[in-house]
Order: sequence, then structure tokens, then C-alpha cells
Amino acid sequence: PNNWLSFFGGRAWSWDSRRQQYYLHNFLKAQPNLNYSNPEVVEAMLNTARFWFNHGVDGLRLDAIHSLKADWEFPDNLPVENPEPPELPQARQPFFRQRHDTAQLNQPAIQNFTAELRKVADEYGDIFLMGEVDGEDAIAVSDTFSQPGRLHGTYNFDLLKWHGLETKDIKAAVSEAAKRIGTGQRLTFALSNHDVPRSVSRMGKRHHVPHESFDDFQVMLTQFQTSLFGSNCLYQGEELGFEDSDGLSHDQLQDPWGIEFYPTFLGRDTCRTPMAWKTGNDHAGFSTAERPWLPVDNRHSDRAGLEQQGRPNSVFERTKAWFAWRKTQPALMDGDFELIQTGDELIAFKRSCAEQSLVCVFNFSRYTQELDGKQVPAYQALFY
Repeated sequence: PNNWLSFFGGRAWSWDSRRQQYYLHNFLKAQPNLNYSNPEVVEAMLNTARFWFNHGVDGLRLDAIHSLKADWEFPDNLPVENPEPPELPQARQPFFRQRHDTAQLNQPAIQNFTAELRKVADEYGDIFLMGEVDGEDAIAVSDTFSQPGRLHGTYNFDLLKWHGLETKDIKAAVSEAAKRIGTGQRLTFALSNHDVPRSVSRMGKRHHVPHESFDDFQVMLTQFQTSLFGSNCLYQGEELGFEDSDGLSHDQLQDPWGIEFYPTFLGRDTCRTPMAWKTGNDHAGFSTAERPWLPVDNRHSDRAGLEQQGRPNSVFERTKAWFAWRKTQPALMDGDFELIQTGDELIAFKRSCAEQSLVCVFNFSRYTQELDGKQVPAYQALFY
């Protein structure tokens, strides 16, 4: 019908011989897009939300909601002019040579559904709706989706770059978000999710962190992320210091990108291996199945969640203590945000409210740094 392409390669249209029609799939052929121009589809999805709200969930994460509904006139996507050489193998596909916000993604009609979903959520009181979004201008997309009467917040990929970020790039992303979308609760920050390598691995490699310092670095990353304004998403395993599972073989992979580009690129399965609960159990207590979807990483088994509970100085106990302290700090709960100028080794900012002013400093280097006459050890945070 037009030139739209799938995220995973090939056309976004497939022929259904039974219906004698093409159907749209932004992702896999087995994942057809629903027709949100059909009121019955909209009502069915709203009823699905009601089902979970009635069961007591606190909110919904709406995956790739910027792909929910396209321009129903189906114009062609425009080409990317003078594209830069792609950094990642999957970005070499023709999909990434098109401007998708032209017609395929981030279309205004999506907000008709977000408004209806918000009405349903508001019937239940304290419900949080968070959308995963991306686009040619990710902050502008976040701003659109979190306008009054739509989603409560969104998170985007500005801090989720595949190979990690230098401190100057982190500062720039956070500053731009604060300037354009404000320092309230509309933006959700994340350093890891199911689409990129785990934070301690990719950020650790980017900042040349020695392996013996990974635990300190992981705790500091969590402290940094959850000291920012807005809301936060922690990915399972960050509270345990899980590294990326980069030892998967080709026959173990499930992600289409990894299967296609192995061994140059393992795809996203490296961050999707099962949660490890108990050392020594089959599949680390995750499943009693003969073979789970992906194998448990043996390094994760040694860091299993139930094993770290109560263990002094474990990543879990340090993270737990951090969140308990964070809850007692009014400035971190609902304070203004002001970035402090520092060198490349540090990220520092001030959170302020009527009750408190708190300076937050994070050392991304292997050497002790100084700010305002105060020493900040390697891979540690300081609050004063």
C-alpha cells in the first residue's frame, strides 16, 4: 500500500490470503497493529485496562505507544536526507533511512486514545499511566504525550544510548529535558530497559570502570537516576548489580535483531535473561520448566535476589538503604532542579524545595574528585 517498513526489516505490510487484504505490522508479522479507528477495538482495550485496574494494579506501562495509530491516509514516509553512517548493525536496515514521524509513527490521532484511557484511569483514583515513546525529537514527543488529560508521564531513550553516554552528554540530555518539559513528574528517567544492554555493563565500559568497582558504580548510577526530577524506572537486576549476559550462543537467541546479526551484534537478549532468585536452584528459582525462554546467566545466579537480602554491603542492601534515605529527603521528592557546572568527571546538581536544599554530586571517574572543598571518592555519590 505504501513504502512503510518494519522495525525488524522488510515491509510493514503483509498479505493475509484468508481476508484478501494487507495488514500493517510495525514490528513482527506475528504482531499486527490493531485498528484504533474502530470504536470496538478502542472499547475492548479500555475494558482490558479496567480489568487490571479492578485487580488492583497501580498503573500501566504502554509499550511503544507512539506506534499505536498511523495516518489513515497512508502517505509515504519521507526519506532521511544525508543519513549519517549507522553505529549499530540493525540501524543499517532501510527502516532507519525513513522519517517515520511523517505518517507512520507519532500521529496526532494517537492522543484520542490516550485521552480516553486517562478518563478511565481517573475513575480509579491513584493510577499512573506511563508511555514508552521515541521519535525524531524525543523530548517533543514526551511533551505531547504528557499534556494535561493524557498520560501522566513518558520515558524516552535519551539516557538509553546503546554504548552508554559521556557525562557531558548526560548533562546535555537532562538539561534539555528540564528546559523543554519542566522539572515536574511528566518525564520518566531510565538507564536500563529491555531494549539496551544493562547499565552497569554499557556505562561501565564507556567510563572504563574496573570490574572490581562495578558494584559501587551500579549503586551510584541508581542514586544518580533517582535523584533527578520526574519519575523513574529501574530495570530488574539493577538492584542486584546484574551485568549484561553477553555469552549467549546463536541457538539461544530469541531477538530477531540478534539472530540476524550474530555474532557481530547479539541483539537485546543479553539484557532479557531470567531474573535470578535463589542460588543453586534450577534456573535460579525463576522457573521449573525444562528450558526457559532464555537461559539464566550463571553470574546472576551468584547474585540472586533472595541471597542478597540481609547480606551486609550487597548491592541489594545498599540500594534498599538508599531508597529508605531518599524518602526522607523532601528536595528529592518534589524539588526544583539546577545543574551545577563541573568538570567532565562529575555530574552535580541542586534539588531545592521550601523545606530543603540538597546538592547531589556523582563521581564517574576512578579518582577522588573535589567540589566545594568536599572529597568525592571514585564511583561514589555525595549529598550535602
